[in-house]
Amino acid sequence: MPKVTSKKIMHPNSRKAKRAIRDQIQKTHIAQKRKEASKDRSVKYRIIKFIHKRIANDEREVFTIEEGTELVAEFVASHDDYLLDVARRREQGKQISTTLLLQEQEWKKVKQEFLTGIESPDLTDRATVHRVKNWNKDERSLPTFKMRLYRQPDESITADLASD
Repeated sequence: MPKVTSKKIMHPNSRKAKRAIRDQIQKTHIAQKRKEASKDRSVKYRIIKFIHKRIANDEREVFTIEEGTELVAEFVASHDDYLLDVARRREQGKQISTTLLLQEQEWKKVKQEFLTGIESPDLTDRATVHRVKNWNKDERSLPTFKMRLYRQPDESITADLASD
């Protein structure tokens, strides 16, 4: 006959119970941080993959800051059609899946990050451009890229400078 093992019942205010609760909270907190870090890595991965496709056959060894900003702007603008499609569905009263809503939130966040500054490979650095061109699409190599913040250029400031 198999032995029946039962867990000991703990008093809810005991030190052991409080310790078990703290451990559980810590585990959920760590899992949440890992999930956020994974999302952050996936956006970086997509940006690097997009830039890799654009500059793989380019002869230049370095790019200017403006060219890097244009590449990141192309990446951000590549999802405008998707966002417009979701908006049209919403206007027509069609039900939108949770997956589409999450993707929409993610791309809106990327657009907002581009306004304040989004991390992308530093294309003014010769070694980084070489790494991006020869990248084998391995996610573990993401930390080796030298990153730089690219911001959306302010149209009003550039228009004022051009008129002077």
